[in-house]
Amino acid sequence: MADDMISDAFPRLQAYVKTLPNGLSSYPECRGKASLFSIALALHPVARFPAGAPERLRVYFDNPPPANQWVPELDYCLFSILMAEIHGWDQVGMRRFRYGVMSHINNSAMYGLLFRFL
Repeated sequence: MADDMISDAFPRLQAYVKTLPNGLSSYPECRGKASLFSIALALHPVARFPAGAPERLRVYFDNPPPANQWVPELDYCLFSILMAEIHGWDQVGMRRFRYGVMSHINNSAMYGLLFRFL
């Protein structure tokens, strides 16, 4: 399946990508830390990468990059929606997911100290 093709099994992910000005190529200048992926998967494990999901997300499930690496922010947006579809979360579930990931980061030694300083 081409990277820009998303299975009908993920309708919310398809709908989100349709809103992007350049599809999966949108916003390459926006970057975020890879630590979000490993934290999310530690809190909400996924047995295997789902068939029909954008291939560009496979690395985050199969072999996440080091926590200190900068990655496309769009990938985390896609990943979050995909996690919601995998786990069957509604809007409330998504908020809990994001809150859980950010709480974990805020309570970590490195980021917690940085955020308290700011």
